[in-house]
Amino acid sequence: MAGDSSLGHQMTYQRVLVHLKHATRDTRPVLAKFTQCIVDYFGATHLQTPVYACLKNNSFIISNETLDDSHSRPVFLKHPSFCPILNLTSDLDAATKSRGIDVGVAVLLESSDDKLLLSRRANHLRIFPGIWVPPGGHIEAKETITDAGVREFFEETGFKINPEQCEDEKLNLISLWESVYPAKLTYGNPKRHHVVAYLHSKLRSMTSSEAEDHLQIEPDEVDACAWFDRQQIASIVRSDEEGFDSNEQQNSLDPESHFRAHILNENKEMVTTQLPLLPLLQLADKHSDCSPGRVSTGTKFALQQWLKISK
Repeated sequence: MAGDSSLGHQMTYQRVLVHLKHATRDTRPVLAKFTQCIVDYFGATHLQTPVYACLKNNSFIISNETLDDSHSRPVFLKHPSFCPILNLTSDLDAATKSRGIDVGVAVLLESSDDKLLLSRRANHLRIFPGIWVPPGGHIEAKETITDAGVREFFEETGFKINPEQCEDEKLNLISLWESVYPAKLTYGNPKRHHVVAYLHSKLRSMTSSEAEDHLQIEPDEVDACAWFDRQQIASIVRSDEEGFDSNEQQNSLDPESHFRAHILNENKEMVTTQLPLLPLLQLADKHSDCSPGRVSTGTKFALQQWLKISK
């Protein structure tokens, strides 16, 4: 997610904020507070809850009842058990508390040969540096979720998604993730609070090798990208912060396993190399957010949803 790219849009960038509408408590959508845990707001008891979502008048509305202009089916909204907002005990400064909850979009693009593209955030980014995620970023004023996803995907990877070349001719919302940075209270008090909308689309007739010819990663945002097959994705999903069985990981993955990736060399030129898969399976460290090379927890949840719908 292009978390810092908004700095280049300061003159035109208008934040899209989360609004909430509870079926029994709210007569209209209300602006979500920074210190409000969204999953908890809808009474979830198992870290996730089904919700509807839509983008209307530059507001991203989440509800536990059907909304006008929402996607026709509900999707799961989830947060981790260590959600900093849910477990917050200390007070935050006034500037942080008044921020509201931002919205991001990330795109899981699937090739016709059933592979997904993930990108590694550049190490110089302030938020989640060195973490593997689907390409994505913020939503600009008057954009649709699809418009934002297509734009951000192109800005980061150089690949222009044409929905008409995809199955169903559209990008589908498959999950929502409540994201907080830093990711754990042991790293420090929350500074950013987002809901990330994960979109998915499958190219109808373009394989991953054919799509590679169109890739040109943006060094300000990304320093690597790669296509992952279903077996690799399943291994990534199994390496979950929520009660993951380490023996299962070791049995399902060759420790020497590598994957083909596009990286930037010293001259910022894109070259192909082999990278070890094992770093992508590491978990967030208990006391430090410096775990570069891992896959974000929210991405793992989105990948889990993809595994379910792509059987």
